Amino acid sequence: LDLDIRLMRDGSVRVMDEDEFHAHQVKYNYPPQVVATAQATCAWLTSHITTTEPFTTTYKPYLDQTRALTP
Repeated sequence: LDLDIRLMRDGSVRVMDEDEFHAHQVKYNYPPQVVATAQATCAWLTSHITTTEPFTTTYKPYLDQTRALTP
Protein backbone atom coordinates (compact mmCIF):
# COMPACT_ATOMS: atom_id res chain seq x y z
CA LEU A 1 0.00 0.00 0.00
CA ASP A 2 1.90 3.10 1.15
CA LEU A 3 4.47 1.43 3.38
CA ASP A 4 7.97 0.72 2.14
CA ILE A 5 10.33 -1.72 3.81
CA ARG A 6 14.05 -1.29 3.27
CA LEU A 7 16.87 -3.60 4.11
CA MET A 8 19.78 -1.28 4.80
CA ARG A 9 23.42 -2.05 3.99
CA ASP A 10 24.18 -2.50 7.67
CA GLY A 11 21.54 -5.25 7.89
CA SER A 12 18.94 -3.20 9.71
CA VAL A 13 15.37 -3.10 8.46
CA ARG A 14 13.41 0.14 8.25
CA VAL A 15 9.75 0.81 7.62
CA MET A 16 9.39 3.97 5.57
CA ASP A 17 6.46 6.29 4.85
CA GLU A 18 4.41 5.44 7.93
CA ASP A 19 3.34 9.09 8.09
CA GLU A 20 2.08 8.88 4.50
CA PHE A 21 0.21 5.69 5.33
CA HIS A 22 -1.52 7.35 8.28
CA ALA A 23 -2.41 10.44 6.23
CA HIS A 24 -3.84 8.31 3.43
CA GLN A 25 -5.96 6.34 5.89
CA VAL A 26 -7.85 9.54 6.56
CA LYS A 27 -7.68 11.07 3.08
CA TYR A 28 -8.85 7.94 1.25
CA ASN A 29 -10.91 6.45 4.07
CA TYR A 30 -9.14 3.08 4.08
CA PRO A 31 -11.40 0.40 5.53
CA PRO A 32 -10.18 -1.04 8.86
CA GLN A 33 -9.54 -4.43 7.25
CA VAL A 34 -7.24 -2.85 4.65
CA VAL A 35 -5.29 -1.02 7.37
CA ALA A 36 -5.00 -4.18 9.49
CA THR A 37 -3.87 -6.26 6.50
CA ALA A 38 -1.28 -3.67 5.47
CA GLN A 39 0.09 -3.50 9.02
CA ALA A 40 0.19 -7.29 9.38
CA THR A 41 1.90 -7.70 6.01
CA CYS A 42 4.42 -5.01 6.90
CA ALA A 43 5.19 -6.76 10.19
CA TRP A 44 5.62 -10.12 8.42
CA LEU A 45 7.92 -8.66 5.76
CA THR A 46 9.97 -6.80 8.35
CA SER A 47 10.59 -9.98 10.29
CA HIS A 48 11.26 -12.18 7.23
CA ILE A 49 13.13 -9.98 4.75
CA THR A 50 16.56 -11.15 5.95
CA THR A 51 15.79 -14.86 6.23
CA THR A 52 13.13 -15.89 3.73
CA GLU A 53 13.13 -16.43 -0.03
CA PRO A 54 12.75 -14.68 -2.40
CA PHE A 55 14.27 -11.78 -0.45
CA THR A 56 17.64 -13.37 0.28
CA THR A 57 18.77 -14.22 -3.27
CA THR A 58 16.50 -12.79 -5.96
CA TYR A 59 18.32 -9.48 -6.12
CA LYS A 60 21.74 -11.04 -6.82
CA PRO A 61 21.50 -11.39 -10.64
CA TYR A 62 20.38 -7.76 -10.88
CA LEU A 63 23.20 -6.63 -8.65
CA ASP A 64 25.69 -8.56 -10.81
CA GLN A 65 24.30 -6.87 -13.94
CA THR A 66 24.64 -3.47 -12.32
CA ARG A 67 28.18 -4.20 -11.24
CA ALA A 68 29.05 -5.27 -14.79
CA LEU A 69 28.03 -1.81 -16.05
CA THR A 70 30.50 -0.08 -13.75
CA PRO A 71 33.82 0.67 -15.50
